[in-house]
Amino acid sequence: MSRFLNVLRSWLVMVSIIAMGNTVQSFRDHSFLSEKLYTGKPSLVNGLQARTFGIWTLLSSVIRCYCAIDIRNKTFNSITQSGKELHAEKGLFVQILQRFH
Repeated sequence: MSRFLNVLRSWLVMVSIIAMGNTVQSFRDHSFLSEKLYTGKPSLVNGLQARTFGIWTLLSSVIRCYCAIDIRNKTFNSITQSGKELHAEKGLFVQILQRFH
């Protein structure tokens, strides 16, 4: 396997582990969401939003981890790439909703 693929696999595993930590944190205490991520209107952040963020982050973490295990699987590679785009769109959607509240 090439050096680039080994670095990519290591990166995906590291990001996946960090995302799992964010998942646990969002279920334990949702105050970090209002302090670090959604600082525009922190009063709108509640437990439901934190759990939704946690489930989304857990799902993307599992997909990244599976992609790191089977790096040559084109389907999961495509899902991993589109997952990053969807995550960016989700953040933009939340920002738009916060502006209209």
